[in-house]
Amino acid sequence: MSAVKAEAVLAPGVGVSKEVRFDAAGVAHEAARVGDTNPLHWDRAYAARTRFGGLIVSGAHVASLMMGTAAGFFTQYGLNVALEFSFRFERAIPADDTVRLSWIVSELREGGKGFGRVVELSGQALRSDGTLAVSATARVMLMPESS
Repeated sequence: MSAVKAEAVLAPGVGVSKEVRFDAAGVAHEAARVGDTNPLHWDRAYAARTRFGGLIVSGAHVASLMMGTAAGFFTQYGLNVALEFSFRFERAIPADDTVRLSWIVSELREGGKGFGRVVELSGQALRSDGTLAVSATARVMLMPESS
């Protein structure tokens, strides 16, 4: 599907969400994979003695999942690239929690120079108890597949 067709379907208020279940082994693995050596992500004894009371998910882990959710959503509309992502980490996510990641289109506009459309997004990650863990904004470019 080309970016032109996406314009007919994509509008402010349209969005995507998915649930992600975390576990201690996955949290430790992803933190190590991205180079986050903070013991809050892998050392149970250390993390238990902190204000968090146990392991927490790395911000890099949550951000990458949120970015992937947005990228995966826009593939249905054709060629797209991320221009900008911004994350604010509001509350820690326990390593054994299920989180709802979501993005909502807030604005669509012409990208200029025939490059396509710019999509502005607002996003969030909500813990299973409804607590806002991460708030985010993003800008994605939907482009013609050939120029």
